[in-house]
Amino acid sequence: MGHYSTRWSLLFVLIFAVSSVCSLVQGFSSLANPTPTIQQAIQVAQLPPLQTPQQTTTSAQTPQPISTNQTDTPVPESSATDVAANQAVPFTTLTALSSSPTLLGQPTIFTATVSSSSPLTYTWNFGDGSNAENGTSVVHIYPAAEIYTATITATNNLELITTTLIVTVTSPTETPSPTLPLIAQVTGTPTTDLVPPSVEPPTVGPTAPPTSPPPNDDDDDGSDGPKVPRSPGQDLPVTLAFLQREYLADEDDGSINVTLEITISPPRADQTVDPNAIITVDYLFSTELGRIEPITIDLATKGIPTKFDDFFVVTHDFSLAIPNDNITNEPDEKVALALINPNPREVHLHQNPNRRAAVVTITDDDPPPKVQFGQPAYTISENIETGQAVIDVNLSARSAVPVTVDYTTITITGTGAATAGSDYELTTGTVTFEPLDVSELFTIPIISSNVFTIDLEGVETVPLTLTNAISAEFGITGTATLSIEDCTLPDAIAAANNDTATGGCPAGNDADTITLVNGRTYPLSTIHNNTDGSNGLPSITSSITIEGNNSIIERSGVSRFRNFHIGSTGTLTLTKVTIRNGDVNNRGGAILNRGTLTVDNSIIENNRADNNGGGIAQLDSGVLTVINSSIINNTAGGNGGGIDQFSIGFDGTITIIDSIIRGNTATLDGGGIGTAGGRNTISNTSIASNTAMDDGGGIYYPGGGNMSVINTAIINNDSVNFGGGIVNFGSAKITNSTISGNKNENEGGGGIYSNQGTLTIINATISNNETISGVGGGVRISSDDNSTVILQNTILANNNANAGTGPDCFTDDPTHPLTSQRFNLIENTTNCTIIGTNTYTSTDPALEPLSLNSPGTTETHALQGSSPAIDAGDDTVCPATDQRGVARPKEVRCDIGAYEYSPGILLRLPPVIKSASEEKHSK
Repeated sequence: MGHYSTRWSLLFVLIFAVSSVCSLVQGFSSLANPTPTIQQAIQVAQLPPLQTPQQTTTSAQTPQPISTNQTDTPVPESSATDVAANQAVPFTTLTALSSSPTLLGQPTIFTATVSSSSPLTYTWNFGDGSNAENGTSVVHIYPAAEIYTATITATNNLELITTTLIVTVTSPTETPSPTLPLIAQVTGTPTTDLVPPSVEPPTVGPTAPPTSPPPNDDDDDGSDGPKVPRSPGQDLPVTLAFLQREYLADEDDGSINVTLEITISPPRADQTVDPNAIITVDYLFSTELGRIEPITIDLATKGIPTKFDDFFVVTHDFSLAIPNDNITNEPDEKVALALINPNPREVHLHQNPNRRAAVVTITDDDPPPKVQFGQPAYTISENIETGQAVIDVNLSARSAVPVTVDYTTITITGTGAATAGSDYELTTGTVTFEPLDVSELFTIPIISSNVFTIDLEGVETVPLTLTNAISAEFGITGTATLSIEDCTLPDAIAAANNDTATGGCPAGNDADTITLVNGRTYPLSTIHNNTDGSNGLPSITSSITIEGNNSIIERSGVSRFRNFHIGSTGTLTLTKVTIRNGDVNNRGGAILNRGTLTVDNSIIENNRADNNGGGIAQLDSGVLTVINSSIINNTAGGNGGGIDQFSIGFDGTITIIDSIIRGNTATLDGGGIGTAGGRNTISNTSIASNTAMDDGGGIYYPGGGNMSVINTAIINNDSVNFGGGIVNFGSAKITNSTISGNKNENEGGGGIYSNQGTLTIINATISNNETISGVGGGVRISSDDNSTVILQNTILANNNANAGTGPDCFTDDPTHPLTSQRFNLIENTTNCTIIGTNTYTSTDPALEPLSLNSPGTTETHALQGSSPAIDAGDDTVCPATDQRGVARPKEVRCDIGAYEYSPGILLRLPPVIKSASEEKHSK
């Protein structure tokens, strides 16, 4: 019943219990029209006054001083309520209502309401010289049709407040009766002696109240006044009353049946009753909205004769809708039911207030409300700006009494569990629902990452539970889960780029670090932007380091895009992370770099580009550094299966250190690496098992800059045409390196093909390379005027030209010979023009098989103890260490080739083909 329940139900119980309704109605008998108006019916039932169009509200003014006598006399416990009622409580507003406009001769009803619970004294000045004292509701009949100003004053011992109302009284106009007269006159002599024995009609039904006439009723008009003789044709009274004093209903009943008793006075000799007359009356059901509904009674259905000698009593049933307020935990409610507005004029309401008003007792049979979380799962960003998760707890229905329930976070451990104290704060508490409240909130503090570091921890969960519900039962979601979701990788990059909070990520600050969870996979499923082709992540435009902790960033799904793009202003450092499954219809399957990229202790694998750079593509003045990392199993539809650089006319830089370039494929040139222009340095790296469908299985260098290969193994690479190991068109230098096991199918240069430019090879071992159908199993030198190959302290032996000539060396034109400087060992010089001195020819270098010889990290051919290369080199050009990092010389002079022999010591390890997971370096 909503507000009605809390404001009026107790008042109804008290009023009906002491029958105070009777005394209120006595005032109506003095009015010109004994039929109560709507406002009077409300007063009879002790209901809230209906608001009428005229209303005024006045705020409290500073009162005149009112003397008070306050004592410290103790108050008995039994009178606690009375004491509370008699204590003065300040009030701030006085609201007055009237039923204006009013017809002349009809009562004007006034009501007043104040915001106070203390006793008040009211004074009513009606503006026509009349006054009334006390009462929140009064009735006044004005003497003339005019406009009056009424003044209402309310006082207690703290305040005095006054307000006014404008009342309009109009002259009535004659209107035809809406229904036929109930009593029809007949021609005859009037009689005045047909007086009923009592205004109280006979009882009808077992629940009707006992019949008893008013003590002084002597004229059958239902009043206590003297007998009033009727003139011929005067209307005979028809009385309406409730058959029962009280009705019982459950809130879920929907409706109950209510019976009216209709008592028709006997007609006189000159009168007859119209048996087909229609009676209407309204009932006021004082629910929260004060519902008024009409009742229509067709006497034709009641079997009423036209003449009878005694009171004729019939009944009429109507259905009373019982509202269900869906409020639980409320006591039984007593609601007033009153009859008002009878029609036509012969119809009157019973003057016994216990007959024209009834009480409906509504029993609350609703079960207790269910208390539960608003949803079974909540998700919050770890870096939420407010720093807290907001959790809602709901009731399934309103409650008339407070409801409480305890809540708490549950500590769990294991994978995916949030950690109290680092991810969130342990939280317990109590939610209190005030009456009629159905939703409350509590918060859980979330501990966010430092603003300078964005920790991508994935999703971590916290269980939530409700316990100790009072005045409620637990619903389905008495437990819930809070998922603390860190900011996404795209949002983290955007926040770092712009130094602005993005999504769930805090703002970056200059150089930012994004930390990934150990061993976790971060899938990318959609295209983020289309800069230089499709990208799964925002283009890097600031300085960002991604600490991978052996995690994986991979393209997932059907969309084609590369993982990373670095703009010209961007700097990206990848540490201990695998970047895989990129697939782009442009350059750079995993990464396209125009800025600065460092790949440290990381893996770039299984990526694909329709153009150049299956793993990484670099353009313009980009700077790429690969340290202790693996670029493996990538595919390019153009050049550079693993890495491609195009920096002609620019100052691009590639530096590869302590890394592995293996298993990559290029549809064109440079199975492992293709680099055009720029500065290129490769050291302590293994370039192995790469394939070019055209030229340069391991490395394709078309010139335009310079290249330096140091302490590196270029082994087991293949090409279809030129240069199974290396193709050089520019200025290149190879030092302390092993070129072994490479082959090409057609043109030649199983190990190296040099065309144009200058290639200088120092302390290298070029062995076991072959060309299937071409020439120059080890090295092929083109006839270009600018082609120069210089050897120093180098072994060129054990190579093979299966179907051609020049197994170790082939020069296309004798005028472009191989230049031998400083003690080289060339085993077979067939079809190889050599110039220079101090060259050992037709000599087997006595090499061990290719192995990972300690302490090296790249494969080498060790020298046997009988090798003529031992102590045969030129110290003036020998590097300080060999390919493995062993100091030179060990004896009299340094050795020829990439390996420095140590007498009595040889620890040889077989070549190891590592899996991708084994190549996650831990340095």
